[in-house]
Amino acid sequence: MKRLVSALLLSLLFASQADAAMLFFWRAEGTTLDGTHDFTAGDNTATLASAAAINTDAARFGTNGLDLPTGADNANFTITTNDIVNPAEGSAAFSFRVTTWVAGNTLFHVRGTSANDTINVSMLGTDELRFRYRSTAGGVENVVLDTTAANIATATWYGVVVRWDSTADRLEIEVYNSSDTLIHEPTPSSSAISTQADITTLSWGDVSNTGSSDIHMDAVMVSNDADETLQSYLSYTSYTQIGGSSLIHTGGFQRLNRGHGPHVSVGLGGLLQ
Repeated sequence: MKRLVSALLLSLLFASQADAAMLFFWRAEGTTLDGTHDFTAGDNTATLASAAAINTDAARFGTNGLDLPTGADNANFTITTNDIVNPAEGSAAFSFRVTTWVAGNTLFHVRGTSANDTINVSMLGTDELRFRYRSTAGGVENVVLDTTAANIATATWYGVVVRWDSTADRLEIEVYNSSDTLIHEPTPSSSAISTQADITTLSWGDVSNTGSSDIHMDAVMVSNDADETLQSYLSYTSYTQIGGSSLIHTGGFQRLNRGHGPHVSVGLGGLLQ
């Protein structure tokens, strides 16, 4: 019996290596995250603002997607102690489609206790994106990285991956087309970044209240590894496809290796770190 248990634990250990830093994977099939297909370390549910909804017309994958028909509509997740989004290093990815382009409207937004502590992606100009890291720690530093040739068309699905690493003073943004092929990646920013103190809210959609964009979103995710291969997960319809399992979902694994290679995780009751 002990050998059987040991074999099971080892199989779970190696199955979890690829996703040890993953904090969040949401298919937007419903506001309640499915423990088999979705994942958050704290088992959170979405709080939809205003007219935001889960609808079939917003789906890129599966049956439903996040439908954000007017300005300031978003889905919020309050960060718990199990969902420690690392302001010093991390990455995020999402699929999106916009009916009306409105410069300044946000697509991805994490916020600390101070309104000036934010990491976000917003629409820029008529067809570009802006990735911003803003921190009060550096006297309200405002480091931005803009795409310059993404040429994003309305009513078309795209994938976006952003990465931040304050230790390396690095911001990156990648844009993928509907076939998940990289179409634009500007030179990474190397401006000095002061790490934010904390992150308390994770939002998908517009929080700027600057106008109506009619945003559709699907397949959204966050990792605490700046070099996580999130681009390869954009078309996944289940967390289990990246090595996750419902056992990891309900129990959580503790991350031990802080490097950028395979992440070794042990334990069935630890917090995801």
